[in-house]
Amino acid sequence: MKTLLTLLFFSVFLFACTKSLDNKAFTEFQLQQVNKGSHYCENHNMLDLKVFSSSIFEGDVKLDTSLFVHGEGSFQNKLLGFYEDQIHKNSARISYHTQSGCDVDGAKDSLVLKAYVYNNGSRNIHQNYCLLKLSRKEVLQNLQHKKALHFSIEITKNNYLFQVGKQSKVKVKRVCQMTPQATKYLCFHYYGGPDSIPAPHNMRLWIKYSPVMK
Repeated sequence: MKTLLTLLFFSVFLFACTKSLDNKAFTEFQLQQVNKGSHYCENHNMLDLKVFSSSIFEGDVKLDTSLFVHGEGSFQNKLLGFYEDQIHKNSARISYHTQSGCDVDGAKDSLVLKAYVYNNGSRNIHQNYCLLKLSRKEVLQNLQHKKALHFSIEITKNNYLFQVGKQSKVKVKRVCQMTPQATKYLCFHYYGGPDSIPAPHNMRLWIKYSPVMK
């Protein structure tokens, strides 16, 4: 009986906290910033879950040179994405990290975007899941010309299909038993992890989601 009441309370709490994306999310680029010394996006309220039920997660993202961290290593920071039931059980995200060059000032560094998936608690990440690699100069030029990158993650019964810009789609296996049209939860910009360094400075990006997610 106690377990049943706990589950009922959790269900009511979760329902009360979930909200669909507001119209501004589809018409305006919105800042997602991880502040220096933190891991989480400053405007991400853990008690205010954003949901959608489309079988495609899609939109545009403006990257910033603040995402570069010279010499940070290859651990995966989270750019954007969603989870289907639990974030470390079944989820699909696009990660990023800095691939550092041999120069001291980081001018030759690259920002590497990859497909990052959890399948039934097992993390799937591989070099073949690389989606795009951008130099610091390319990110700066895009920023100066207010250019955005289009991204999409299509959800099918057995796969996630990732695409960034005009690059080829990358297919990653999906084992979640939920239908592709089931409710999914939005993931926000996240840097590092519990056992890794927090953001060494304020790190910014801007996202506008596609109306197909409504």
